[in-house]
Amino acid sequence: MASASGCRHAHNTLHPLPIPASTMAEFQLTLLGNFHLVSQDAPVAIPQTRLHALLAYLALHRHTPPSRQQLAFLFWPDSSEAQAHTNLRQLLHLLRRAWPGVDAFLQIDGKVLSWKAEGLFRSDVTEFEQALARAEEAAHAERSAAARAALEDAVALYGGDLLPGCYEDWLLSERERLRQRLIDALEQLVALCESLRDYPSAIRHAQHLLRSDPLLETTYRHLMRLHALNRDRASALRTYHVCTTILARELDVQPSQETQADYARLLRMELPSLPSTLSVPSGHPARLVGRQAAWARLQAAWQKSLHGQVHFVCIVGEAGMGKTRLAEELLDWTRQQGISQAHARAYAAEGSLAYAPVTEWLRAEVFQSVWKQLPNLWLSEVARLRPELLNERPALPSPEPLTESWQRQRFFEALTHTILAADQPLLLVMDDLQWCDQETLEWLHYLLRFDPAARLLVVGSLRPEEVEERHPLTPLLFEMRSRGQLTEIELTPLTAAESAALASQVAAQDLDGATLDELYRTSEGNPLFLVEMVRAQTENPLGEWQAVQEGTAASPGNPDLPWLPPQAQAIIGRRLAQLSPAARELASLAAVLGRSFVFPVLAQASGLMEDSLVQGLDELWQRRLIREQGSDGYDFSHDSIRAMAYTTISLARRRLLHRRIARALETIYGDALETVCGQLAVHYERAGAPEQAIAYYRQAATSAHQLGAYPEVVAYLNKALALLDSLPTTPARMEQKADTLQLLGDALILVKGYTAPEVETAYSQARELCLRIEHGEKLFLALRGLRNYWGQRGHWPLADALAEEMLSLAEAIQKPIYSLDALRSAGTARFHQGYFLEAQDYFGRALALSNAQQPAADALDHDRNLRVTLLSRLAATLWFLGYPMQAQAHQDEALALARRLGRPYSQLIATSFTFTLEWYLRRRPAAQARAEEVIALATTHRIAHWETEAIINRGWLLVERGENEAGIVLLRQGMEIRQQTGVVMFSPEFLSFLIEAYGRANQFEQGLAVVADTLALANSTGERYWSAELHRQKGELLLAQGATQEAVEGCFLQALDIARRQNAKALELRAALSLARLWQQQGRQSEAYRLLAAIYGWFSEGFDTPDLQDAQSLLAELKQAT
Repeated sequence: MASASGCRHAHNTLHPLPIPASTMAEFQLTLLGNFHLVSQDAPVAIPQTRLHALLAYLALHRHTPPSRQQLAFLFWPDSSEAQAHTNLRQLLHLLRRAWPGVDAFLQIDGKVLSWKAEGLFRSDVTEFEQALARAEEAAHAERSAAARAALEDAVALYGGDLLPGCYEDWLLSERERLRQRLIDALEQLVALCESLRDYPSAIRHAQHLLRSDPLLETTYRHLMRLHALNRDRASALRTYHVCTTILARELDVQPSQETQADYARLLRMELPSLPSTLSVPSGHPARLVGRQAAWARLQAAWQKSLHGQVHFVCIVGEAGMGKTRLAEELLDWTRQQGISQAHARAYAAEGSLAYAPVTEWLRAEVFQSVWKQLPNLWLSEVARLRPELLNERPALPSPEPLTESWQRQRFFEALTHTILAADQPLLLVMDDLQWCDQETLEWLHYLLRFDPAARLLVVGSLRPEEVEERHPLTPLLFEMRSRGQLTEIELTPLTAAESAALASQVAAQDLDGATLDELYRTSEGNPLFLVEMVRAQTENPLGEWQAVQEGTAASPGNPDLPWLPPQAQAIIGRRLAQLSPAARELASLAAVLGRSFVFPVLAQASGLMEDSLVQGLDELWQRRLIREQGSDGYDFSHDSIRAMAYTTISLARRRLLHRRIARALETIYGDALETVCGQLAVHYERAGAPEQAIAYYRQAATSAHQLGAYPEVVAYLNKALALLDSLPTTPARMEQKADTLQLLGDALILVKGYTAPEVETAYSQARELCLRIEHGEKLFLALRGLRNYWGQRGHWPLADALAEEMLSLAEAIQKPIYSLDALRSAGTARFHQGYFLEAQDYFGRALALSNAQQPAADALDHDRNLRVTLLSRLAATLWFLGYPMQAQAHQDEALALARRLGRPYSQLIATSFTFTLEWYLRRRPAAQARAEEVIALATTHRIAHWETEAIINRGWLLVERGENEAGIVLLRQGMEIRQQTGVVMFSPEFLSFLIEAYGRANQFEQGLAVVADTLALANSTGERYWSAELHRQKGELLLAQGATQEAVEGCFLQALDIARRQNAKALELRAALSLARLWQQQGRQSEAYRLLAAIYGWFSEGFDTPDLQDAQSLLAELKQAT
């Protein structure tokens, strides 16, 4: 049989060669990176990696075509000659089947496989080597510009290693040869650019060289020098730090003396006095001690994900237990295998932008090549977190603010497509999940459900004591646990033996038994505390362990750090106290920042000269108090160190440092304050500057709103309100508070729904303030919020009164946008109370003001088009008033407009009202089709209110199809959800579905109970527009149940009376029909005829509708009987 052991499956992502269209050959082959074949300008899917290898071999040996015998032996060396030839024939057969046009290019039938004409095809390998040849020729001719251009062409053509998914013996050497040629080209480019004094380009190529071979120590030295020449000494020093870390991790060696000497020269001045044992730290990552069982579980989880099972690992343990260290071990392990990965960290500090950990992931190297593959639809969404994409791609449309849940769904999908775009094993690590923002966790939930077969492992660390039951992480863990996709690893203290091994490793020497026993007793096996104790002893200039012991015993502990034992506090405090003044100042600044920090911010906030700043940072790094973070920053080695450093700062000094940092952030991020406004707000608040803090909290709320991070919007606005309440009351502050309360009410609707009590509180407070400051437009918005609140709760008399206030105010404001909204509000309130003529007047006047192309009311209602709503509302009103054809025309216009606009919320409004009208008109098939549309739209766009309506619609559909019991279950479920959320609007109509379902199921008592409850609800709330039909339904149920005819007649007469008082001709017709049938059965044909003829004669249209056709048929029967 054919063996495939030499190749692994490679994803066949399309990567066309960078060849201009005018020179496109008939056949193109991409081999560097992922395999790609284009024939006659069309891509050809070659599914088998063995075929990739065959075509690669033929392309690479085009000048010496191999024989069939050579190929058979080369590809199947362990098979017999006959079997190998059979395997080759099968492979060629597969090639012909996958690429029908191959015979036009490849001579297959003879003993030798050869290309028919070399000019018919081009490959990236050929282009790569031709570019290198041009570069060599130009270099010999001393044409440096041409040589540089050719080398840059070659580097650009190198899309990746030769067929990385294949491991044929012959291919490995060729792959290494080409890779070495790339390294040579990059080295030449670095030298060329440096000789031209183009230091930025030289740095860029040197960094590319390091990515290609991160173990080239000479390149680190070269890059350090280039950064220094480019006047960026901080980056030069950081390059050394990275070099130290990489060499220690990969080779377990220190940098050479030459590299260390270059580093020392860059410092230019002596470091503070340090123990000789720490003069130049080795950078060795500590060997993972203990944790064998935890490591095995991590490996098992990785294997699951590797085989196409998305998995989530949660490493749990108290502070200092080694959660991050275990995750870093997995990062190192996967990195050595070339597996894609990204690492992020959440921070306890307030003011972080929503999705900050996701943003950090997206900046990882693995995703930088993704931007070229993503369509603009997804790129535009990702630009919410990577705004620099808009600068890099001027044609990319800016994303709209996330004002609707369907937009958030698309944003989530875009992020997920980005993360999974590479279609390769991927490891994502997030530290400190307990501090992760809700939006990131909700997206993470979406990511883990998106593609269950994705080769994705997400690892997070967690302090369980900081996760309450209502923490947004809880539902994520619950679902992943229930789906069998969660591995929870709890880290416990190290054993005495493990503690001894770790202590000796950190001390780099064997420690005596008494010292090890004391270390274990004091640290209680906590790895962080143990390490800090050993470092404290090592850094003590006299090496006096007794001093460390006394320092820990004397400390009562800081009450602000309850999770950090007093002994650990004392140890960390002692280490901080040993810093030089400059380093201690930097540690304080970094602790006040509360997160990772970059050099420019620290430089601006500290006010130190560059040399002093670099020296202080280097001292912190030398003492292992900070470490490299990301591509351009540092962070504390552990949050416990940051927390301890912060608590040692006096309150007055904290305020000063917070103010310094705020001003530094304003200076550094002057053109992008929206990315740090939350941090600025917190720093100014803690600096005792409430006015600036309020402004930045408001700005942070706006930024969070644009990301759809509505809980954060609420949190920021509440903080702004709290600060406003702490300041003296002035007219300006009252206006500012009114604005903030209005924004809070709007945000609370998105978080908790229209009917949450907090919504009413916010709008009511805003209303009171607006009355005091006499600001008409702001008062209108507050009244509008209250009217919507009470309308959704079904308190229509109160909502009506508020609408009247809005009408009066709109008349005073004299702006169409307010008049339109006030008329809509008043019409809606009158409709639900059953005042249909007044509702018609209001809706008609509003429509006269509106414009179908440029609806002015969009400024007040961003998620819907007001004309769509008005047309739909008027259509329903016209049906009640007895004009079914006019109603149909208006609803058709609303639906067409909504579809043309393409806005999901408007489409749902129009489609839902269209379903309702078809139900009113008793056109069952059409109603069923519209119900299906509502369900599909609600499911697609995930809007909570409409998802509930979709449940009700599903129940109605089941009843229509004869599945009464199943339908009743869904109808009750939908109504229970509405009841739980406090929504009453349209409840009588929805409950009418349930009443009808009980009638069809012959469950008359249950149906009558629902009628009674619904009528009571209508009377208590004023939602009486459907009361006539409820009384008629009650009569029909009583009639079917066999009740007395007097009781039945009483119901029909009451329905008739209500309909007449409401001018609801459609409901009057239905009541008259039911009563006329009853009288017909009683032999009262003449009375029945007069009753029905009167209402039937009133109608002027819609005679083909079922209600009027039924009336016409009954009138004919009654006339004949009389």
